Amino acid sequence: MKKIIAIIMSVFMLATLAACGDDEGYKKDSDFNDFYFEGENAKESGTVLGTPQKSLNPEEIYSNMTYTPEMFYGYYRLKGGEEAEDKFGAESEYFTCNLGDGEMELTVLPRSIKAGKNNLGHKISYIEEYNWMNVGFMTRDENGKTYITSVFCAYSIEGNKLILKPIDDFDVSDKTNKITYSFSDLIWEYTFKFSGRNLTLSNENGSVTLNGALDAYAEYDCLQCSQYLTPGSASPNGIDAFFFSYDEENQKYTPKLTIEMTDGVMSYASVGTIEENGLFTFTLVLEESVQTYQYVYFLCNSDGLVLTDGENNYYFNSDYFDRMKTNAKKYLTEDLTGELDSLSETQLEELIETQTNLMDDLAKAFNDAGIKVTVDENSGELAMDTSVLFGGDSAVLTAEGKSFLNKFVSVYTSIVFSEKYENFVAKTMVEGHTAPVSGATYESSLPLSVERADNVKKYCVSAETGVDTTKLASALEAVGYSNSKPIKDADGNVDMAASRRVSFRFIINIDAVK
Repeated sequence: MKKIIAIIMSVFMLATLAACGDDEGYKKDSDFNDFYFEGENAKESGTVLGTPQKSLNPEEIYSNMTYTPEMFYGYYRLKGGEEAEDKFGAESEYFTCNLGDGEMELTVLPRSIKAGKNNLGHKISYIEEYNWMNVGFMTRDENGKTYITSVFCAYSIEGNKLILKPIDDFDVSDKTNKITYSFSDLIWEYTFKFSGRNLTLSNENGSVTLNGALDAYAEYDCLQCSQYLTPGSASPNGIDAFFFSYDEENQKYTPKLTIEMTDGVMSYASVGTIEENGLFTFTLVLEESVQTYQYVYFLCNSDGLVLTDGENNYYFNSDYFDRMKTNAKKYLTEDLTGELDSLSETQLEELIETQTNLMDDLAKAFNDAGIKVTVDENSGELAMDTSVLFGGDSAVLTAEGKSFLNKFVSVYTSIVFSEKYENFVAKTMVEGHTAPVSGATYESSLPLSVERADNVKKYCVSAETGVDTTKLASALEAVGYSNSKPIKDADGNVDMAASRRVSFRFIINIDAVK
């Protein structure tokens, strides 16, 4: 049995994204440990940090926040390394509790907390029913010698209270990889207060302030972020990812800032500051605009960051591996998405690369053949305008529609069933969609979307196409979505014409990369 209480002697390595260069980009206020970042093209473009249209009061926002578990992602600990820990262990009060192998003494306040999948780096993260935190304490033996011990806890937030429920036992089966665990009867509560990268925890015995963005030895300022927008999170100003790094000990590295937009556009000329008081101010430089924004931050270390303006929260806690899985899910049926967890990072990269190449090859082939098909890698759709296929609100294919499908099927089968992509596509979905016109309900629009999808499927596997559709016939399925998946423009408004469509969407065979 593997007990969750264990003495830990670990080195937490922080990866940096900075490229070598001079230190002209480095700016540090003598009174505050502020971080300054600039893109590699910032000097060339003459970018300077602007003034945001709206300035925030971080203390007020932290005081009035409705906190979420993601805001505790990160690695907060005593700054000063072993010396600070020894002092903390010698001067703290202790309490006795029974956990794991028996009775032990712990400091009444933790010397560190660590939360978030990447920060934890532990199989406990696979248990999705709870939010997990590694809480570090100082403990002492019968001779008074102090050392570090860690306790894994499920955590929850109630107002300004951090509620911890420690695990008593944890085990992973070597044969089945099944996780078993049990909680102790203990409940620990701390009042918390955020201030920039500082987190203060308090109880009736006192308080301790822990610091984020430290190096592996808790001695130097060290900040890095290379995370994407979490699926389901709103995007601040169309931003999809932040990439930046800073290491106080190694100032020969120029702090870099790269911002990626949701449409894939990269900004290498932006600049920004992360202030000790909790403000993240950055000037976003795009080809068509230069704008300065300001947010209050929560630094999540290896799990990215969370931004807020006091009204809306924006979560950047998704890493590259998460992003790949999110992209792959678009090309899988819901019952197969769980199988992605069985893939290695190399296999997942191969799957995404093959899928991307297939979409690119289809787009080129359609274009070369003069076939108007909208290839959308974000949704995985190969969309056809229904006005080309049908007349008015009819589900009957027109002569023009049949001619279009003859060309489409010829191109589609020549690519999908080619030697290059042999066994990669498990099946192809034909999806019917209608526009959300005024007065139309899901129920009233569903029959038309289903009938159109069915009729397109039937024609595509018929002899009328003049193409050998043997393989396509065994892999083609039709489904109608009514008006539930409208197409929206850049401003978020429904594009009625684009929403009226029939789409092809291939489903990946995961076994092809195993």
